[in-house]
Amino acid sequence: MKLLASTETVLVSAQSLDSLWHEAEHLGKVSVDSTWGDAYRVRICFDRKSGTTVWAEGRNTKIEFALADAINEAREMGAG
Repeated sequence: MKLLASTETVLVSAQSLDSLWHEAEHLGKVSVDSTWGDAYRVRICFDRKSGTTVWAEGRNTKIEFALADAINEAREMGAG
């Protein structure tokens, strides 16, 4: 029985915002919030095989990094 799936880290410099967004949408429902100049918060909502709904989140002052962090967390939590 395999408990932990291998994860692939997203390299932001190698991907455009469009390709990151496309990858995030492939994993689940994507939402973005921003505060007044502080940071972006990206959330990816997905359902696990058990039926549990999970939110993966990334925060950063650059939208690309916040999106990549959310993608990495979602993959670590079993999305995709």
